[in-house]
Amino acid sequence: MIDFQHWPETSGFLQFLKRTEPSLNDIASTPFEVLDEVGAIHLRKYHSTAKDHRWPVLILPSIINRPFVLDLLPEKSFILNLLENGHDVYMIDWGIPQSHEQYLSFEKLMTLHLEYLLQKVEMDCGGAKVHLMGHCLGGTIGLMASLMNPQRFASLTLITTPIRFSDNDKLSLWARCPDFDLQAFTEAYGNVPWFLLQSTFLALKPTQVFQKYRQLLGKLKDPRFVRNFWAMESWANDNVDLRGECFKVLLGELYQKNALEKGPMRIGKKTIDLRQHELPTFVLIADADHIVSPLSHLTAEMVPNVKNLKVVNSEGGHVGALIGGRSVKTIWPQLNNWMKTCEV
Repeated sequence: MIDFQHWPETSGFLQFLKRTEPSLNDIASTPFEVLDEVGAIHLRKYHSTAKDHRWPVLILPSIINRPFVLDLLPEKSFILNLLENGHDVYMIDWGIPQSHEQYLSFEKLMTLHLEYLLQKVEMDCGGAKVHLMGHCLGGTIGLMASLMNPQRFASLTLITTPIRFSDNDKLSLWARCPDFDLQAFTEAYGNVPWFLLQSTFLALKPTQVFQKYRQLLGKLKDPRFVRNFWAMESWANDNVDLRGECFKVLLGELYQKNALEKGPMRIGKKTIDLRQHELPTFVLIADADHIVSPLSHLTAEMVPNVKNLKVVNSEGGHVGALIGGRSVKTIWPQLNNWMKTCEV
């Protein structure tokens, strides 16, 4: 907790905090319906009202965060932008896992839970091919799903998504620490508590929390900045636990063994090989990302069979690369135009 008593303009800051934090009505305000659910995992559908309908989109958000960052505010809602461009949008909400879900294996998550919801998407959109998008580890899972059933999808978009887990950034080095007992850890905690995950990410850049509040203090007279700041804070501090057995695979197979890039990788009875990936693929890299290193993203060398590969760098961080003010004006139009090339 930050002690604001020793900061300049403290009293004004605390008063301003109470007045300007956005109401929940401003956050994640795009209407949707829940088509189905498996345990805590929900399948949402956002309906486009645009005159010209295009191919539907399925989004897999990060598995360790709430999904509303993609619909943060009306003026910077990635989902609303897709709807305005004629796409119906489906999204997996990974939900808040209950204690018994610590035993949900990654194999069952992929081959039963996610597979069931993918079939629901197919039925709902009449068998049309879908643009698959994934953010962070949601993109990693999306890539795996596309390798298991590529015929379902028109394209794949990876947004600040780790694929190479041996890049020697802090997370990779910590995960491979020889003293880290993954089995003992999951036996002790069950589901990985959100506060352990959050503290790990904060430790990657420990001064960031002070820097962002200092920046806020300097921009109290900028209502747009303040509004965006508190909306992001609302999302950043609304975290979820990670299912224990899934954590063991994500950490053990990916971060410790780099199994996806090295391949082939087994998921239950299925074998996936990154080198067999052929879908048109859009890769968004955040140059200032301290969570997913720019060196850990998908590269052309990993997927020699992909003929339509577009790699775009953004100046933002892990989330700002997609929903930052500059990205709204530059990245969104690029992605929209690229998706049109896949709709043939």
